[in-house]
Amino acid sequence: MQCQGYVALLGSDAQSWGWNLVDNNLLHNGEVNGSFPQCNNAPKYQIGERIRVILDMEDKTLAFERGYVFLGAAFRGLPKVCLYPAVSAVHGNTEVTLVYLGKPLDG
Repeated sequence: MQCQGYVALLGSDAQSWGWNLVDNNLLHNGEVNGSFPQCNNAPKYQIGERIRVILDMEDKTLAFERGYVFLGAAFRGLPKVCLYPAVSAVHGNTEVTLVYLGKPLDG
């Protein structure tokens, strides 16, 4: 996916769900679905922070973790289809690392 100007790509259609870290908005199907995380004074994110994407297809949820702090489920009731975690960045010189952790050790 690509476009001109600043547009949140993840969450821009019916087949993707996104969390915009700049304004803490949750996006799906091109619409804002509330803010995340659900707290007063949502944190500002710094360079080098670890944000973990937790896609649980058994519970049909998409959740996030900041550092080692679980922020909760951002989306519930995901469809029972193959979904793939993705990251989108708009700032120059942005580096992103994705690591697949596989199945949970306790399940």
